[in-house]
Amino acid sequence: MNASKKYRHVFPERLRQALTIKGMTQFDLAEKLKVKPAAVNHFTCGRRSPSLENLGRIADAVGVSADFLLGRTEAPGLHGPAADDLTAVVAGLSKRDLATIITLAKSLSSSGKK
Repeated sequence: MNASKKYRHVFPERLRQALTIKGMTQFDLAEKLKVKPAAVNHFTCGRRSPSLENLGRIADAVGVSADFLLGRTEAPGLHGPAADDLTAVVAGLSKRDLATIITLAKSLSSSGKK
């Protein structure tokens, strides 16, 4: 399978996964992107592929990398504006404070899975 076909196959699945991770609906994403809900539905069903500009906007909106959405990496990670905000906040913290933040983040992450 060539790369273009692989991305078209993986993208809808990864977009649905990212929406689930973020706790968003297709409608929520459409509102955030200022597009019609049908456009997002086309993306999640694989009937259409987003433009490069929209790919970036989608990745930012759901907080994952475009590489994750395209299947180039397995980990959704934290990317886009949320990652930038977090990086700016923690940039000047001491190692001890960073350890506290990591502990808190892990606690919050596990409490959300219950």
